Amino acid sequence: MKPSGIRIVIGVVGVASALVAAASCSASRQGVVVAEKGGTATADLAVAPAGAACLEISVTGSGTTVTQGFDLAPEANTTFYLSGLPLGSVLFSALAYNVACTDAGAAPQAPATWLSNQVSATLSQGVVVDVTLQMVPANSDAGGANVAVNFPHCAPTIAEFDVLTAGASPLDITTGADANLWFTEFAASKIGQISIGGTVHEFPVAPDAGGGPDAIEPFAIAAGPDGNVWFTEVSAGSIGKITPAGAVSSYLIPSKNGGPFGITAGPSDNMWFTENNSNRIGAASLGGSFQEFPEPSAYHPPVAIAAGSDGNLWYTDSEGNVDRMTPAGSFRSFTVPGIAAFADAATPGTGESYGIAAGPDGNIWFTERFANFIGKITPAGMITEFPIPSVNSQPYGIAAGPDGNLWFTEQAANNIGVISPASGMIAEYPIPTGGSSPAGLTAGPDGNLWFAESGGVGKIGRVTPYATCTDASVPAASCVAVSNGIFIVDAVNGVDSTGTGSGISTAGTTPSCAVKTITRATQLAGSPTTPVTIEILAGATTLGAATGEVFPITLPANTTLALSPDAGPVTISVPSGENGFLMTSGASAIQGNVGAPLSIVGNAAVTDAGYVGGYSGVEIYGNITSASLANVTITGFLDDGLNVESGSVTIGPGFEANGNGVSKSGTDGMYVGGSSTNVTVTGSALAPSTFNGNTGLGIYWGGGSLSITGSVATVDAGVFSGTVETNGNGGSGIELAQGQATITGLLSFGNSQYGMYTDYVGPTYLTGLTVRGSTFLGNGLSGLEVEVLDYSGNSGASNLSPLNFGTSATGAGAGGNVFQAPLGQGNNSAAGICLALYASGTATPLQAEGNQFQQGSCETLSTVLFVNPANCANNCPHSSGGVCDVGFSVPAPDGGATDGGIPDGGGVIVSNCSL
Repeated sequence: MKPSGIRIVIGVVGVASALVAAASCSASRQGVVVAEKGGTATADLAVAPAGAACLEISVTGSGTTVTQGFDLAPEANTTFYLSGLPLGSVLFSALAYNVACTDAGAAPQAPATWLSNQVSATLSQGVVVDVTLQMVPANSDAGGANVAVNFPHCAPTIAEFDVLTAGASPLDITTGADANLWFTEFAASKIGQISIGGTVHEFPVAPDAGGGPDAIEPFAIAAGPDGNVWFTEVSAGSIGKITPAGAVSSYLIPSKNGGPFGITAGPSDNMWFTENNSNRIGAASLGGSFQEFPEPSAYHPPVAIAAGSDGNLWYTDSEGNVDRMTPAGSFRSFTVPGIAAFADAATPGTGESYGIAAGPDGNIWFTERFANFIGKITPAGMITEFPIPSVNSQPYGIAAGPDGNLWFTEQAANNIGVISPASGMIAEYPIPTGGSSPAGLTAGPDGNLWFAESGGVGKIGRVTPYATCTDASVPAASCVAVSNGIFIVDAVNGVDSTGTGSGISTAGTTPSCAVKTITRATQLAGSPTTPVTIEILAGATTLGAATGEVFPITLPANTTLALSPDAGPVTISVPSGENGFLMTSGASAIQGNVGAPLSIVGNAAVTDAGYVGGYSGVEIYGNITSASLANVTITGFLDDGLNVESGSVTIGPGFEANGNGVSKSGTDGMYVGGSSTNVTVTGSALAPSTFNGNTGLGIYWGGGSLSITGSVATVDAGVFSGTVETNGNGGSGIELAQGQATITGLLSFGNSQYGMYTDYVGPTYLTGLTVRGSTFLGNGLSGLEVEVLDYSGNSGASNLSPLNFGTSATGAGAGGNVFQAPLGQGNNSAAGICLALYASGTATPLQAEGNQFQQGSCETLSTVLFVNPANCANNCPHSSGGVCDVGFSVPAPDGGATDGGIPDGGGVIVSNCSL
């Protein structure tokens, strides 16, 4: 018999911890377990071994053995609980039986049919341990089963201690070599010291030569390699030093008014600091000599600084970047996407990245003060951002904690936050004193976190990460991890802080394992290498900032956002001035249901005068390989509904980009740029795809290859129908500027300008256009306008060979397009097709056979050449005087002889024929 592998996940959390699944809620795990204090855990058996009915797990440590048996559901997921596990060094082992456990939960009195080896592990709070047990049938080959053990903390406790000087505004804090905490008092120009027991001392900073104490303003502080504590004096332009005994020294930096800001111990036993005013990085030796390195960017005022595990200096700046400098002075800057999307160039400071710290995972972590993210950057420069649950929390300081997590302060929200580097999950804990405005924080010598409260309250705070959990606070059940790559979003019952996205709850008293937001689901999905789906459950009909979403939402590669099959229409409300979704890498998709679309609604409220650009429903760009959108509605955005810059994109059926360009004229339903794009648009009778009612164009095409495929657009007694539509737009229905396009079954009706427009046909512009079975009626100008004008002053032929509107009167070669209709059926105000050509040279014949042209005229254009109509003969059953009676309009040149059989001044040719 072949062995069956099992995967078990064990974890422990306590009450009220928003980090319940901090290290075990990822999609890579088969189960997540949470239970009670100390050595209590739960486990999830993904699939029982074939034939096994009872599983017995033994954990031995500290002189005791905990053995518990659990009944198994054959070939099904089974959740069970372990209790009383010893902390410290333990041994895991397991047995399985082909008969059920006894009533008392013990193993049956029968020989084990499965057994495992013994595996050692160390169980400690806050540490995730992965153990592999090799379980095999007693008489067969080995197979594997993973066991993961997790002991995260219970809810922390926060204590506060008063400083001695009222209004001192403690700003930053560090741990000294003397095992005390040292902090800056910005407003009082003092350095404070607090013991781990809460005893406070203060030491005045000597005034500089030019002013009193208020001209100094000690700002950031860091422990030095010499046993002293070093700090910046932002207004005095100095670097300060204080000994454990309280003796203070000060050293002026070379750059006058440089504004020394952040400081850290770093390479070469120097104290490295930022100069916010002079745009430099400084290095202070322990003897007080200086070296300065100008930031190469014209304006990247550096803020906070930290030494990375890669041996380099990392710092934040006021322009939305994280920057890296080698000790030799080589610079590189990395733009932070969330800040770049948020920052307002007209409002100084909104582009600021702020606190920064080296993490236990080898990466650099930082705060995005106004964009409301915690950011992570790898030594190679890859950035990941994690939204903070509290809106506008203004994260400030950040530090690695003794528990392996990153802790940070939230000045505006008055919280202490913590983020797991393993999962990106964030928990927040309120500070007891309101308005404390927490700023800098540090890991203390006592295993706690200490922070400065810069508000008027004048306090130093202490966070104890591991409080005591009581059995009464044990959650009744637990969440299991995502399986089959499906993350569940439930805007009503989901919980971002503890949910795994699995949507499974084992007891009614436990919050749903679904997460509340798409934002959180994308974090849990991470960067999947195999396809995953983020599925929105039926329930709340509107998601958005009010439900915790943070925009723009970036869909990871290999990720599909979809509605559950039973979900009705769902609206995602995007705040004014924000993009809705970004699709930037790999393959991703957004999928609604037939008759129940997923609507992405902008709330554009900016006039033309205040417009700053870039607000679209969905933007597709970067390293995207493929993207698709079906049964999706995009409306109400200030800019384009859909903006495509790269990749292969499939649109429809049931896609709508209608009513965009609100409060801003000239924006489009879909804007496509970039020569590498490949876009396919489809529609169906049940789910047409439409680009209607936008202030600019329905579709602007400036890309590589466009294919529109719909059913033949029809007109019957003034009633128009199509499965792909570009109707009622403020400009033209569709404008083609570059690349090549094949269009079948398009209805372009009632646009203010043209049904379709192209302004140049040539090798570097529109290289090919084929149109079949499409209708262009009721437009304010012509149904189709082709302008091949000599804007450069060069003469030459009007090359119409890339245009193909029909090659024969009937059959497969017939165009089957309607460019003009009988009177009363929505004619274009000008011509069916209007050609504006070079004023010199010879036009190549236009292929336009087997179409309908009736009742046309054209606006006056000058200095153009007539088209040769020889290839149009089969559009109508008759001709006159060698001239084909077609619904073409070709403006006549001023003066000159006849050309192409059309007399000078003829210009407009109209027929009343039909196919």
